[in-house]
Amino acid sequence: MIPPLNVTDDAVRLLQQRLDTIQHITQTGDWEWSLEDNHLRWSRETCRIFGIEGECDHPTIESLLIRVHPKDRSQLIQALRQAKNGTPFDLKHRIERPDGHFCVVRSCGSVLMGTHSAPETVIGTVQDITRQEQQVISDQVINRIIAASLNPVSMEEIFSEILGIVFSIPWISIESKGAIFLNDPHNHCLSLASQIGLSDHLLTHCASIRHGTCLCGLAAETREVVFASQLDERHTVRFEGMHQHGHYCIPILLGDMLLGVLNLYVPDGHNRCPEEERVLTTVANTLASLIDRKRKEHQLELLARYDSLTGLPNWITFTQQIEQWIHSRPQPAPFAILFIDLDHFKAINDILGHKAGDALLELAAKRLQQCLRKEDFLGRKSGDEFVAGIRIDTSDRARVVAQKIVTEMSYPFNLEGREGRIGASIGIAMVPHDGVQVEALIKKADTAMYYAKKQGKNGFAFFSDEMQSFAIKHQRLAALLQRCVPTMEGFEVYYQPQVNIESGELVGVEALLRWNRPDNQERVPPDLFITIAEEANLMISIGEWVLRESCRQAARWKAMGFPTLRLGVNCSPKQFRDPHFPDTVQRVLEETLINPRNLELEITETAIEGREEEQLADGIRRIAEKHIAIALDDFGTGQSSLKRLRTLPIRTLKIDKSFINGFLSAEEDCAIVTGTVGLALNLGKVVIAEGVESETQRKALLELGCDELQGFYFSPAVNAAELEKLLLQNLFIIHHARLKDSLTHHQAHGWHARDLINDLF
Repeated sequence: MIPPLNVTDDAVRLLQQRLDTIQHITQTGDWEWSLEDNHLRWSRETCRIFGIEGECDHPTIESLLIRVHPKDRSQLIQALRQAKNGTPFDLKHRIERPDGHFCVVRSCGSVLMGTHSAPETVIGTVQDITRQEQQVISDQVINRIIAASLNPVSMEEIFSEILGIVFSIPWISIESKGAIFLNDPHNHCLSLASQIGLSDHLLTHCASIRHGTCLCGLAAETREVVFASQLDERHTVRFEGMHQHGHYCIPILLGDMLLGVLNLYVPDGHNRCPEEERVLTTVANTLASLIDRKRKEHQLELLARYDSLTGLPNWITFTQQIEQWIHSRPQPAPFAILFIDLDHFKAINDILGHKAGDALLELAAKRLQQCLRKEDFLGRKSGDEFVAGIRIDTSDRARVVAQKIVTEMSYPFNLEGREGRIGASIGIAMVPHDGVQVEALIKKADTAMYYAKKQGKNGFAFFSDEMQSFAIKHQRLAALLQRCVPTMEGFEVYYQPQVNIESGELVGVEALLRWNRPDNQERVPPDLFITIAEEANLMISIGEWVLRESCRQAARWKAMGFPTLRLGVNCSPKQFRDPHFPDTVQRVLEETLINPRNLELEITETAIEGREEEQLADGIRRIAEKHIAIALDDFGTGQSSLKRLRTLPIRTLKIDKSFINGFLSAEEDCAIVTGTVGLALNLGKVVIAEGVESETQRKALLELGCDELQGFYFSPAVNAAELEKLLLQNLFIIHHARLKDSLTHHQAHGWHARDLINDLF
């Protein structure tokens, strides 16, 4: 027999305290509903969950239901009715507390049967699962947002889908109405990116919102959530017929960086709820990561498809666009491809530096864009090369556009207070006349551009089959040159005498390179093959060979009895910039036993004007330290400053033959020649006039104070064997009077000066 249970009041209180503690820890309360007298009993934790601890003494079913969210109330009533009939229930619903906060609970109930097997009491539990549900909801929402962001649609469509996801979140009191704004940090305003439910009035007023204006602007300015339960003085956007409402305006932040604002509408009079804000802030943070990722993807796409300097479509994007134009119809609509190369850009870039060059390219791109219509398409190929596709009806349209570009590009550019002048050479290929293959069309336009440049630059040319033939010949010549340079097959050094202007004494020679094609022995013009060699980066190898070959020849002349003959050798700017070049020169001098003072290295004036001036100047100084003279060739064609002439160790100025040709008849050329000679005398430089062809020129230059002459009047460039004959016969050590008298006689009969010399000796 079981003894009677003896439970004291203290023991009961202790058990109740333990039960209350356990319920508080688990956030689970219990309740009991007596069906007989409709009496309701709540535990202390149940009261706490409902937020009505002061009413725990007399709870009723009505006081229970009034705290249940209106949207969830009907399902709880249905569950209680079923429980009275013996059916247990297990459901989730919201509870609105007196302080305006809500919580999500799990309510479970079951019926106890009486002695007559009739329902007597419904007992149940209520558990606060707000945090768990928020986490589940947040995870679900984040996963859905991430999934939406992966769809291959526009950002506006993604934002619209995300707003729909937010509106579907259970147990959050927001209306199906809201918007996502993106931040424009440069203009300090928000721009509407996507919306659902906004009226036309709102779309007009809220397209752009300045920071600090209206609720969204306040959220952007303060970087904090802005809540309004109704329209108030902060809500500056008002219009007739606007319904009463409230807002959650949540800043979209990535660290300290504002990316936008999430604006959601709530019912009028809605209480601010931390639980709602917590979920919505999580949504905003997810949006921030999404926006940041999309912006980076957009930036990568821009880098992949657009030129970072000018913002124009790059080469890949341009060719894709032209492909679309060609394949948009069975027969492509007529259009033209313009290949545009900026003339003299390299000189500007070298003289003023990369920064000015980049600024010039940006300005040029804008000017080119202004020459085209909206339906045309402009891209940047590379460097100073641009390409354009223009819609045309006839070839005249392409001609008009090309001429407009040439005209516009000839006007000066303002480069931070300095004037830059360039031009444009344009090649034009017509579609479908010249074909429908993009790569071939652009190549043809490039060929036409090259032809326009060869015709004198700052012009345009339409592609023709003759140009194609010329381009093929040029390519074949470049390939042949590549094969010949390693062994210098077909190359030979010629020498043009340099003589004292007064005595006629041969004092030096200039080494000049000649090339006969090995395949047909045809002589290739130096301007042509040297240009190709420069493009192919062959000039350092060629220049070293010319230096060594001419020094060997000078050593032979030294052995013949001409130890003081000066040897001038043209050098590429790339050689002077090569840090190994001074050592190469030293090595050649040691091999050939040439006195350094008998060697003069020539560099063109334009070569010392660039951004690499210091690098080149360093090479010039290192050469001069070896007692080797430096001559500035083609003087007058560039823009040398007095500072360069004063600071660089230059011995000789060689006046370009283009000025000598006209200095007796053209005032401009005369001024240049006179000024150059005077400048050289004041700076202590030697002056050599190139391209002298008459006695009249010689006399005039002698009166100006010129030191030496070089030109056909005395002798063209000849090979080493012919120059040896001239030296052995001492042809240029001529008595001045005899030369003068004989010249007068033979000029009257139209003989060349070299014929005269041969006749004299």
